[in-house]
Amino acid sequence: MNVQEWLINWFEKNSDLTKDDIEKNVSDDYLAKSWIDSFKFVSFVTEIEEEFKITFSTDEFQNRAFATLEGLNTIIEARIEKEL
Repeated sequence: MNVQEWLINWFEKNSDLTKDDIEKNVSDDYLAKSWIDSFKFVSFVTEIEEEFKITFSTDEFQNRAFATLEGLNTIIEARIEKEL
């Protein structure tokens, strides 16, 4: 499973959205749209770090791309490459 698929599946399981809705809105700010609350966000980040064996930096958290699935996918893939 690639990163994008993992992210979409996570949101499908942890929000009220359908897979189709998520796929159509990967460039939307999932926090601004209230797809998940702050508690779920912490869980989301923890699960990403465990799944992909990475740790996000403060700069990555502050990157506006972090708030979209499209941007987060790019950040995670870059971190995976960096770790190799």
